[in-house]
Amino acid sequence: MLKVRQALKACQLAVAPGTSVRAAVELMRQEKTDALLVGPDRAATGIITDVDIVRQLLAVGRDPATTTVEQLMSHPLRDVDADCSVAEASDLMARERYRHLAVRDHGAIIGIFSVRDFLDANGLPLAPARQIMSSPVHAVAADTTARAAAVELTQQRHGSLIVMRDGAAVGIVTQSDLVYKVIGRDLDPAAVAVSQIMSAPLVSVDVNQPVESVREVMTKRRIRHLGVTEQGKIVGVISARDLLHPTFYEVIGW
Repeated sequence: MLKVRQALKACQLAVAPGTSVRAAVELMRQEKTDALLVGPDRAATGIITDVDIVRQLLAVGRDPATTTVEQLMSHPLRDVDADCSVAEASDLMARERYRHLAVRDHGAIIGIFSVRDFLDANGLPLAPARQIMSSPVHAVAADTTARAAAVELTQQRHGSLIVMRDGAAVGIVTQSDLVYKVIGRDLDPAAVAVSQIMSAPLVSVDVNQPVESVREVMTKRRIRHLGVTEQGKIVGVISARDLLHPTFYEVIGW
């Protein structure tokens, strides 16, 4: 049975509670991570993610230069033991809607287990994409501002929005896009349009494509969101967290 310590790839990156969100975003960008531990090395007390930054900073217009990670972090930490099975950790993430878990080894924090670590850990069954996609599609116009998109993501509790222009899906804007391409570039979220920061063209899969194939696309492209099409029309979205489906574990053999 695969253990968390075997699948763990996210290194332990921690910042002091008083670190500004802007400085934290720069570190996240450099290290290509979407989460940072907050607190003393190997004894962190919280975690800050791109979701926290979008919902608690961008959506409400706070200043990333003066807001600290302590003000936005999720705490207390939700953690698992390093010798916990990937199946158990993934089931916990699915049930409690977490994308990250702190990993402890003999009481000390040694890293973060993320949805991306789960995706890289093993294969998935041949269930079709339509079985796990989110539908209907949540979309915004291409000229929607980054701040308005952040508000929409926060209110709807989604991780992405399809960007539409002239009735066609032209891209996707995610929480990561808002964090890295707006705050990370010191842009004004009230003046930047989603068309300027979206990921384009939209990467998509067919509704009948197997879940394992979906995982392969996400892993290869290093993305967490995909459009789902049926006869060429966008009908849903799949996020990496949608792959945390408890019914998959017996099939996989974890």
